[in-house]
Amino acid sequence: MPDIMVGEGMLTLKAATGKSETFHIYDITGQLIKRLEIKAGDSAQLELQRGVYIVKCSHWARKIMVK
Repeated sequence: MPDIMVGEGMLTLKAATGKSETFHIYDITGQLIKRLEIKAGDSAQLELQRGVYIVKCSHWARKIMVK
């Protein structure tokens, strides 16, 4: 299953082993901030401003807070 980690000003997204994933990051108003395609087993890091975001992939959607 895909994984997500939130750090100070940083968001790390990791695709599950064996399956590529497309992640969508939205701000709290619903505006699409970034769309990322990550290959199976790879990860990507994004610098984000402080705030609340919604991260969606094919399996789940989560609300996160970047400090």
